[in-house]
Amino acid sequence: MRLCDIHLNDVSRTRESRQQAAADACNRLAKARSEDAVTLSTIARQMHSIGLSDRAIALYRQAIEADPDSPQYREYLGAQLLRLGRKEEAIKAWESIAEGSRRSPASLVRLADVMVAAEQTEQVLQTWRLAAQMDLTIAQRLR
Repeated sequence: MRLCDIHLNDVSRTRESRQQAAADACNRLAKARSEDAVTLSTIARQMHSIGLSDRAIALYRQAIEADPDSPQYREYLGAQLLRLGRKEEAIKAWESIAEGSRRSPASLVRLADVMVAAEQTEQVLQTWRLAAQMDLTIAQRLR
């Protein structure tokens, strides 16, 4: 990641040249660490910061594949999609936090928290209805 930053901060180059060099360095790192969800997610944020939103989305999806049971990468993907005005896709990404074998009281509570932050009131209520049918801890109930 340092190499990406070095390229971005190299004022001897044009902005476009800096961004391309940083993207190239980040892509090499993503290829080398293709199974490391944390690194992929960090690179995705970097790609977003240099205006490569589609590449950021692809990297968030790759992070999800690398660590399918970690909800944060689905949350980050949804946030990226929402920033791009792709609300329906964002909601689908977030809903996947608590789909299938990932559905648990903890995942539903997390999904509700994400939907609150995204101001998706109807989805928040629907998620809490589902969570209420499960065996929630006292802390989860108090939320």
